[in-house]
Amino acid sequence: MGKIGGFLEKNREENMCDSPEERVKTYCEFNPLMDELIAQEQATRCMECGIPFCQFFCPVSNVIPEFNDFVCLGKYKEALDILESTNNFPEFTGRVCPAPCEEGCVLNIRNMPVTIKNIELFIVEKGFKEGWIVPKLAKKKRNEKIAIVGSGPSGLACAQELVRKGYSVNVIEQDEVAGGLLVLGIPDYKINKGIVARRIKLLEAEGVKFTLNTKVGRDISFEALHVEYDAVVLCLGAQLPRELSVSSSGIKGVYHAMEWLTQTNRNNREHNHNNEKIIVRDKNILVIGGGDTGADCIGTSIREGARSITQIIRKCKIENPQTGFNSNWPYSVKEFDISTSHEEATVYFSKENIREFTSVCTEFITKDSKIVGVKLALVAWEEIRGKRVSKIINGSERSVDVDVIFLALGFLGGNLQGFEGISHGDDGCVKYDENYRTNLRNVFVAGDTRIGQSLVVTAISEGRKVAKRVEEFLNK
Repeated sequence: MGKIGGFLEKNREENMCDSPEERVKTYCEFNPLMDELIAQEQATRCMECGIPFCQFFCPVSNVIPEFNDFVCLGKYKEALDILESTNNFPEFTGRVCPAPCEEGCVLNIRNMPVTIKNIELFIVEKGFKEGWIVPKLAKKKRNEKIAIVGSGPSGLACAQELVRKGYSVNVIEQDEVAGGLLVLGIPDYKINKGIVARRIKLLEAEGVKFTLNTKVGRDISFEALHVEYDAVVLCLGAQLPRELSVSSSGIKGVYHAMEWLTQTNRNNREHNHNNEKIIVRDKNILVIGGGDTGADCIGTSIREGARSITQIIRKCKIENPQTGFNSNWPYSVKEFDISTSHEEATVYFSKENIREFTSVCTEFITKDSKIVGVKLALVAWEEIRGKRVSKIINGSERSVDVDVIFLALGFLGGNLQGFEGISHGDDGCVKYDENYRTNLRNVFVAGDTRIGQSLVVTAISEGRKVAKRVEEFLNK
């Protein structure tokens, strides 16, 4: 332990963001790094518990007490070695991970948890600054060729693990840039796209080949793929958006959230796209659904000059239970946290809260096939036969003027059009065995295409795990 009882002396201190008034003026990433002194002080708060619950709650099982100890002692290279042993891309997770490790921090029972996420980001960026993070080349080349379809975090993690073992790895990406949702889904203000490009360049230096603008089923047949390569790994992500029970077919002005976020990211990258341009400037925006995607729509709409924004969420608001000792630790209420986007909305629109809980859309109001409003209603939740269900409250319906609607209802599995012969469920998730292998002998699946919508850190874990299964398969 770097300092016994450090948690008794220091309070939690996080990275200081720019003010909401300043950060909405640009798409620049607004989370500065900790300086060394603060990082060391925050690392002293780690108690190095006998049972490291933080590590258990981390999907990649980061060895958190150990790297905190090294940071506290100023041994940053050693901290980086520990961090990289479990996490391929801490520069991604240090920016966009919701930090389930901090939910499991024992300090979180009676105090504020250790700033694990901020310390992680400090370590990896220190590594880049000092030149410690360099391509790691395989000691021996293998003859086997592996194709990875999809260049999101699971595909990138799988590629790195396998190329470092000497395999020939080709990552096939349907879009014009590698990185998946990290580049085209998550807004620039949460993760600068230069951060992703920096890692892609390192992967290329390690030997990973990226084949861009190539869609399986259009530019190359799936059959040819698993015939040509010794193993194929499907890391397609969760591409299929969940639909609202109220049909929006044929209505102009109603969009799935990722259509909007992808367009904005492409505009910021100055890439052309063929989709209808979505304009939100001086428009009344309705975001249906909570979670990170809904918050991203809010933050992006503010930066694009929306007139007003309302977000409706079907669920009840759960008050944060962290008020003294609570037997329900570890807590998990992040879905209802005030995100940076909600903070910005409060300031930008001079409105205390743009979110409306227990609220649903019952009808779209249109004029000439274009959205002009919606009917909203309140719901009450009750438990029936052990299952929580919602019911619309009679007389609670009201009409609201709306110009643009973003559906942020979550995602199902991958888009499997063109992947003939692959067994999958109705949710778009590919069927698999205990070895991550599909019904086709040399085809594997990982990430959101296997388990459904998840976190970036979970996707990295999936990529690491499937890489081990592929290696075992090729070594039989």
